[in-house]
Amino acid sequence: MLNAPSSVSYKFSDSQNAQLFVRRQPYNYYKFKHADNITTDYAIVNGYIQDLVLNLENTNTVNGENVEIRVVALTVTHKYEIDE
Repeated sequence: MLNAPSSVSYKFSDSQNAQLFVRRQPYNYYKFKHADNITTDYAIVNGYIQDLVLNLENTNTVNGENVEIRVVALTVTHKYEIDE
């Protein structure tokens, strides 16, 4: 869950595109979840993405903003047992 003022936007990308984002160059991002001017939002990532970066941008040129990010990660593994 993201809890931030309305001048904060986010997109998920890989590391290579995150470097482009930091340099303010055109970059690609994952389309499964992104939002502009959020106050509270959440994203569910289904599957395993080996290289996942959260890119945050504050579009307010006057004030810095505090952003709280909470991450919950669950992994389900199957255990098979044969009873006789």
